Amino acid sequence: MSFLAHSLMRLAVVLLTAGAIGVVVYTISLEQIEANQCENRLHRLYSALEQYEIDRGMLPHVAFFPDDPKQDSDSLPTALAAYVAGPEIYICPATPKLFQDTGLTYVWNVELNGKKLRDSKEPVWILTEINALSDQVPAPHWRRYHILYTDGSVRHSRTPPKSLN
Repeated sequence: MSFLAHSLMRLAVVLLTAGAIGVVVYTISLEQIEANQCENRLHRLYSALEQYEIDRGMLPHVAFFPDDPKQDSDSLPTALAAYVAGPEIYICPATPKLFQDTGLTYVWNVELNGKKLRDSKEPVWILTEINALSDQVPAPHWRRYHILYTDGSVRHSRTPPKSLN
């Protein structure tokens, strides 16, 4: 093999390797951005729930997952409409588009309907991703679910909240 052919072959290998590394770095970065957005949105939803509780003395009465999240009177987006800036807050960007199109990708713990955030000594889950309902849909954040709790924390868990099982 000539020197030129050998050099071109080495260059091709280096370029392919660099391209593959670039794709991996891009994918990991995108997943991290989506995870950060989801966690931030859950924190913002917690703030909206705190404000709702201040105004009304309790948490809203909403469905686990409403039939029409964008319009039903028992949907979280309807209940918190006065407390949030836009509909994207109800969407985890890492969930499948099919779920995103409904306008809500989190499920609500109905045991908290009409309660206060600090009623329980131990933190209780408030919201988690809809992916947690099925073993057939993977957890969206590196095989972990984001779970919002009544103390305002967002925890990462490989398993859904116990009351979903």
